[in-house]
Amino acid sequence: MKKLPLLVAAGLILLGGCASGTDALSADSEIFAGLDPATVAESLQHPGISSAVQSASTEEARDAAAQYNAAWLTTCRDLYAAYTSWLQTGTQPPLVKATRPSTPVSDNASYLDADDALYASTWAENDPASIRDLLVNPAGCGDWTPATPGDFTGPTIRKALEAAS
Repeated sequence: MKKLPLLVAAGLILLGGCASGTDALSADSEIFAGLDPATVAESLQHPGISSAVQSASTEEARDAAAQYNAAWLTTCRDLYAAYTSWLQTGTQPPLVKATRPSTPVSDNASYLDADDALYASTWAENDPASIRDLLVNPAGCGDWTPATPGDFTGPTIRKALEAAS
């Protein structure tokens, strides 16, 4: 599958990091400027994201992981909304673009650019199943994004889509 390498690379940000003590981040940190505050707060409470952020080996790695994953959480929900809209209306929705913080940390700008290229390629296929493929891919965001914001015990977007099939 052509999308797998990018999804795996992006997933490594969520899961990556080495054991080390770093100061905790708060949702009002300047690295989150331009992102939805409620989604930032949710991402910092997300068990997988908070674990990766807390285990980052450097402050820059911590900030990059926290920022990218807060942005990716929003983008994943945008993809989910686009997919469900397409199914309901039969009309291709506007292209989803990666949610961007005001000032991307570290290599996040290049990751977000790669995400945008992937989404453009997906939209060019003109098939809602292509979006679904992104969301149910085990290396993709749907595997860890709660279908209901903040509900870490409920189904992920991937599980919700699989249950609806």
